[in-house]
Amino acid sequence: MNRYTTREIVKAAAGITGSRFDASVDQGIESASRQIDDATHTWFIPKIETRKFDAVWPVIVGNTITFDSWLQSVTTFTDEGDNAASITSTDYRLLPENDGPPYYAAEILTDVAGAEFKADPDTLQQSFRITGPWSAYSSTAAATSLSAAISDTSGTVVDIKDSSTVDVGDTILVGSEQMFVSERVSVALAAAAQLSDALLADLTDKSLGVDDPTDDLQVGEIILVNAEQMRITSFSSATALTIERAVNGTTLAAHSINDPIYVERRLTVVRGVNGTTAATALDDAVVTKYQPPFDIRALATALAVDEFKQGQAGWGREVGRGESAREFSGTAIAKLRKRVVRAHRRNVTVSI
Repeated sequence: MNRYTTREIVKAAAGITGSRFDASVDQGIESASRQIDDATHTWFIPKIETRKFDAVWPVIVGNTITFDSWLQSVTTFTDEGDNAASITSTDYRLLPENDGPPYYAAEILTDVAGAEFKADPDTLQQSFRITGPWSAYSSTAAATSLSAAISDTSGTVVDIKDSSTVDVGDTILVGSEQMFVSERVSVALAAAAQLSDALLADLTDKSLGVDDPTDDLQVGEIILVNAEQMRITSFSSATALTIERAVNGTTLAAHSINDPIYVERRLTVVRGVNGTTAATALDDAVVTKYQPPFDIRALATALAVDEFKQGQAGWGREVGRGESAREFSGTAIAKLRKRVVRAHRRNVTVSI
């Protein structure tokens, strides 16, 4: 489910316009993201889960339990040994102590009386259980906020205030709930903004007047007037903005005064992903999104573009047509892949 680049990033990189190939692009991104997981033996958006560990070598050596995945933090740590009790954070330290997270092991503090890892008296299997967010990376960035409350735990529509910061393929965080963005569609602005001036069917006519202040609109957002999509590039006053015309393969057209403006602020989401629990949220609640490392996103984008282009070429050695045709070698992608593996690959440890 987690994807390391987004639909718009890949479409821009591949020169794809319109929505005709959206399903193919999404499939390529999913494939690219899973290739990266496989190559690095880890993942880059945290999953909240309980992982179980046997009390055998090489998982446990002396006072140390080595994890089979990177760990960001511990929610609960249970020893299924003699007392089947929780191990408190004062009994152990996470390694590497100075550089984590992520962490690869937990070590009992030998100066704490009674602190030890005890195997289950009946079996060495699943003697220890650790719950927490598991991943190599968990960085987030502020994106936007909700424009309407989330009133239930089953709905799949989320309305936001700035669509320029969230794209299809992002994993967002609202409160403690992670959601996967599977689609983004246009809705009328809350203020029902309309054109205050006509627009010509002319690419050079880039000044858009609205009859309501533009604080509700943001630079970078895609707006829809009739069937033409336009990208906001700047504001020149409270009621005037500069736009890029006929984006995403839509058709340039003339528009009249009082034509309504729509903006892509409605998200279709998968609720409660990565082990989180679906929850309600108030209007204006902060929306953040997970940000994989730059080189991970670059490789995911390159692999997804490669898969799309090769698919269009019938998986031949040549991509493009006519004078733009070129032989494909994949050398640059191979170099980027090696760099990513060298930087992020995790050594495999015996797991359950």
